[in-house]
Amino acid sequence: MNAKRVLAAILWFYAGWGVAALVAMLCGVSDLVGPLGGVVAAALVAGDPLYLIWGPRVSTERVNSRLESMSAPN
Repeated sequence: MNAKRVLAAILWFYAGWGVAALVAMLCGVSDLVGPLGGVVAAALVAGDPLYLIWGPRVSTERVNSRLESMSAPN
């Protein structure tokens, strides 16, 4: 995992915690909802299961082979 993902996960953890704690306070639920919301937000951003944020990883061999196939013939 690269540094951008780690930093984003930490920031989203605290943001999710704050929002979930606010909602829990307004609804009168347990205080443990706050950290749980933070963990869920951080996991979704760091994991990115649908590749909406980080994009799928592409190997260098695949990129190089595509570049070679696109080169002009001599």
